[in-house]
Amino acid sequence: MLGWLCPFPEALLAPPAAATRVLAADGTELRILLDADDRLCLPVPLDQVSPRFVQALIAAEDQRFRAHRGVDGVAVARALLGNLMSGRTVSGASTLTMQVIRLLEGRPRGIGTKLYEAFRALQLERLRTKDAILAEYVNRAPFGGNLVGVEAAARRYFGVSAADLNLGQAALLAGLVQAPSRLDPVRHPERARARRDYVLARMAAEGMIGAAEAAVAADEPLPARHLPLPFVAPAFVEQVLARVRRTEGGVVRTTLDPFVQRTAERLLQERLRELAGDGIEGGGAVVLENADGAVRALASTFTARSGAAQVDATRAARCPGSTLKPFLYAQAIDAGRLTPATALFDVPMAWRDYSPADFAGGWRGPVPAGEALAQSLNLPAVRLLEQVGVAAWADTLARLGVVADAAAARRHGLGLALGSCPVRLLELAAAYAALARGRRPGVRWLVGEPSAEEDGGAAVFSAEAAWLVLHMLARDPLPECLPAGAAGGRVAPIEVAWKTGTSNGLRDAWTVAVSPRWTVAVWLGDPGGRAAAALVGRSAAAPLAGRILRDLLADPATGQGPPDFSRPAGIAVRAVCAASGAPPGPHCPATVEDCWIPGVSPTAVCAVHRAITVDVARGVEVCRRCRGAGAVRARSVERWPAEVEAFLRAADPRRPEAFRHDPACPGGGAGLAALTGGALAVLSPPSGQAYRRLPDDTGLSQRVPLKAGGARGQVWWFVDGRLLGSAAPGVDLFWDLEPGDHRIEAVDEGGARSEARVRVAGVERNAE
Repeated sequence: MLGWLCPFPEALLAPPAAATRVLAADGTELRILLDADDRLCLPVPLDQVSPRFVQALIAAEDQRFRAHRGVDGVAVARALLGNLMSGRTVSGASTLTMQVIRLLEGRPRGIGTKLYEAFRALQLERLRTKDAILAEYVNRAPFGGNLVGVEAAARRYFGVSAADLNLGQAALLAGLVQAPSRLDPVRHPERARARRDYVLARMAAEGMIGAAEAAVAADEPLPARHLPLPFVAPAFVEQVLARVRRTEGGVVRTTLDPFVQRTAERLLQERLRELAGDGIEGGGAVVLENADGAVRALASTFTARSGAAQVDATRAARCPGSTLKPFLYAQAIDAGRLTPATALFDVPMAWRDYSPADFAGGWRGPVPAGEALAQSLNLPAVRLLEQVGVAAWADTLARLGVVADAAAARRHGLGLALGSCPVRLLELAAAYAALARGRRPGVRWLVGEPSAEEDGGAAVFSAEAAWLVLHMLARDPLPECLPAGAAGGRVAPIEVAWKTGTSNGLRDAWTVAVSPRWTVAVWLGDPGGRAAAALVGRSAAAPLAGRILRDLLADPATGQGPPDFSRPAGIAVRAVCAASGAPPGPHCPATVEDCWIPGVSPTAVCAVHRAITVDVARGVEVCRRCRGAGAVRARSVERWPAEVEAFLRAADPRRPEAFRHDPACPGGGAGLAALTGGALAVLSPPSGQAYRRLPDDTGLSQRVPLKAGGARGQVWWFVDGRLLGSAAPGVDLFWDLEPGDHRIEAVDEGGARSEARVRVAGVERNAE
């Protein structure tokens, strides 16, 4: 009747509040997070608790546990007799089942509470098996401080799981539950030892162990400190927790691979030690598996000198230098602007106040696109961005996830080609992994999480463009990346595409390396953004990326994978002009093989090598409109655009002069021919003119117009050998005055040239 009126509150038997465990892909614990009350509770099934601990617990707390039904009448009688004889309470006769009720409800001690616990214990024994009751106890019992349950105690005191407790450890913990604070083995070792020996004696008396076993267990040392909880891959775990909804008692199984993480951390720390004293105070490394974007490692390390131990280098936004160029080339390939053999122009050029130069200095002239990308030439990239369009490419970077705000990226203008906008290491790695995957970018943090493809969405680049870019980036070997076989010998080469980056001012060094299976991205620098001469991508960061990839390829577990990037069916091979990279015409002297995308790649025949008709007597090119009665002869010539011809001639004075088109041709610059005698001539500024640069605060114009007469077609203007721009005949271009002596040169489509020399005096100010 009483049980019907007061049924057992089964809601109390809900699982206890537990810590959250963050695991690696193989189950290795990375972090354990306390519950909402800052307690460490790690519930485990009874079959994952050492049988020795269960025996020790029964021997110390409730020898007749298996026999009674929740209340032990024999123990009660014995307790009453003992208490009467001593005149005080020396035994409470609480069974383990009654103690479970106390742990579930936590009522104030007293005779009434004892009777209530006995009543509920009788009910509980009818609802649960003995093992289930034991499981409730071992997972709810306090073990001192914030430790709840035997699993948490085993971890903190002995560094083992509850299943692996030996006899001495089990006896110590079984005795500890009587008074966790008073018997703490770290603070009160003598009390803890005495209690352990008592438990061992009770086990021997109950026939659970022999005397010899008890003696060996009694000699075991006590724990001297509370062992730390796992704290592996902190930067990775923090990023996971920022993305995952935390639930108490849950298990967060991540994609991290402990071997890959240890490899990245070890080699990053080694590299920082090698660079100690060079102003490089920290770095980060990210390793992704290309197939699904799984994050296998994410490491961040800063030196003690930097004072930035808690900074995550993989999340810091930094200028990436040339590491963005491959995506620009991929977009240009998809737009039908180039193939790997297409000649790009590495010659001096200026866009108003923007005058980029190559990192290594000097200029290369016409360069195949594949070589321009692999050698990270700046001018070809800036010219390419001008053709693609800043807005279009900023949108592409946003779709890649490399930049968060396309509008903000657009404000960087043409400097965007050289990595002037800040990016984060992880997002950069994801974009490169997408190239290798031939799909849209995205990363996976959790086992079972949908991949980028499963999430939906279109690829940013075609598989063909992605493959061509990786093919161009794999031309040279990655420093210090030499995969070795199991026996230490060389194995078949693995195709590795890689790109370095150095931010303006030598503040950041980057390298991203991509194999068919892995993408490795590294950054080195200073947390405060200070510059250092050693912060060069190729010399500082590339060896680190190479070593990480080398160790992954050498390990049997991580090295398996295809030897090269899978070539899409849409790629074909054709012969092209060796100089221009365009399909060859009849006058091209040599050809090479080039990969291209039929229906997408440019198909116009080479315009660099062509035949012209020359008036032999006057030495000028003539056409049908200006051909006279004199003898003419056909000539095969190589004629690049005016700015390239001017550069090549300046680099090699012995280069043959291009035939100038007849200035008297009706289709030429006849409009101003009268002023120049029919030949191209610079009209403004006049040669020999002197100017003075005025103070900027005068508000007066600091520019002079550039005018030419007698031009045939478009006119290209050069200042001191650097291309300023081009204009149609009769259209003025303007040059901002700069102090010094200058050579102003005009070149028209016919190859005619004219120059003027001017002097600009510097600003004069009154002495203060």
